[in-house]
Amino acid sequence: MYLKPRRTPGQKLNLTKFMISFFGKIFSAIAKAITGVVISLGLMSAPVQPQTSITVEPTPIIQEQTVINQDNLIVEPEINDKQTELNPKKSPTAIQVSSQQPQQTEPIEVSPANEIEIPTQASQSPILTPKPPTPTSTPIPSSANIIGALDFDQTSPFVVTRESTKAKISWHSQNLTNCLASGNWNGSKTANGSENLGAAYLKEGSYTYTLLCGTTNGSTISKTLTVNIVSGKPIINLRTNGNTVSALVVNPSSSVKFEWAATIATNEPLQCTANNQQASPIDSKDIIISNSYFAFKLKCTSASGISAEKSVQIKFPGTLVVSTDPSSPQSVSAASDETVVGGSFNLLATNDNITVQELKFRVSQAALPFITNNNLVDDTISVQFGNVEEGTIKILKILISLGNLSNAPTSGINLRLTNTYAKYIRSDGTVITTTTPGPNDTQATSDILILR
Repeated sequence: MYLKPRRTPGQKLNLTKFMISFFGKIFSAIAKAITGVVISLGLMSAPVQPQTSITVEPTPIIQEQTVINQDNLIVEPEINDKQTELNPKKSPTAIQVSSQQPQQTEPIEVSPANEIEIPTQASQSPILTPKPPTPTSTPIPSSANIIGALDFDQTSPFVVTRESTKAKISWHSQNLTNCLASGNWNGSKTANGSENLGAAYLKEGSYTYTLLCGTTNGSTISKTLTVNIVSGKPIINLRTNGNTVSALVVNPSSSVKFEWAATIATNEPLQCTANNQQASPIDSKDIIISNSYFAFKLKCTSASGISAEKSVQIKFPGTLVVSTDPSSPQSVSAASDETVVGGSFNLLATNDNITVQELKFRVSQAALPFITNNNLVDDTISVQFGNVEEGTIKILKILISLGNLSNAPTSGINLRLTNTYAKYIRSDGTVITTTTPGPNDTQATSDILILR
């Protein structure tokens, strides 16, 4: 007869641990499979598995005792199948029963090699860590993400001369639309184009031209061009004897120093001449003035062909020049006691405006017996005149009163008038007196034949 023995508390503990291990492994396998699918779908990142394990303490030694039934038969204890499963490498310990007396079974030992790893709660129920969402934000337009390009064809600042015929700006772009102009222009502009500056380039100054265009991604891009309008003419600074003048009065044979400096706002090269001789844009020159009238002229031309010039007039002191009038008649007819034009002279003021106070003319000896002028003193007729402007010729006609013509030769009277004296006043108030007493002096004369 075989009787099933009652399980001891130790056997029940081993069975409970086996059930926990068995179902824990199944649950862990299912959880790992689910976790792998979730990770493969990108719904979460792989969790870090803790490297912990629980080691089952050695099973307490269970001493099995033989049981002798009423018939003095030894009943072998039923081998614990569960314990065998827990220790697969160990064979059940044999129980030997002596006919003399019962013996205890050897204790069943669980070696460290037979330790069983039981999943912890963390491994039994893995924590699914969701993959954090990728942060998103509205991009801020910047030069790094703007799709498009805009630029002017001219480099800022763009220098334009008032005399230029190319007062125009131009621009180009890529992937831009809806351009608006601001600054010194306005209105809608094409994404690529050019435009004349208009009346702006007639006035010197600085001007700004701005374009604001839309890009394909909804942003905007802008560019500004500065245009400087300057004079294209060379600028000449001419000094004479250290002063900036347009005219200078010097004495004959004086040395005059001319200094000049020519520049241009566009920094173009300049070609200069001084009195038609090649000269540097910055230079000086000393000239001895030997003529009563001298002009120094400096002319400079830019590479663009735009010229400028400055000059200064060098004069001797204001002078009155008396000369014969070439239109004066050769002869006149007269009766007794008649007044006729006995001579004609040209009066010219050089280098200044002058006022003629008195002129004297000597009468030829052959004509003296027949002249009855009140202004005749000895052999000289004195005449007053007036203002003579610089560069203007005034004609002086001398009236001669005749008398005693019945005694005149039938061939006529030869009348010669010779200028011998002049008194005049310059514009600065200086009074000048000149005389020509010598017969070899250059003198103005007028010869007329008076016929009866």
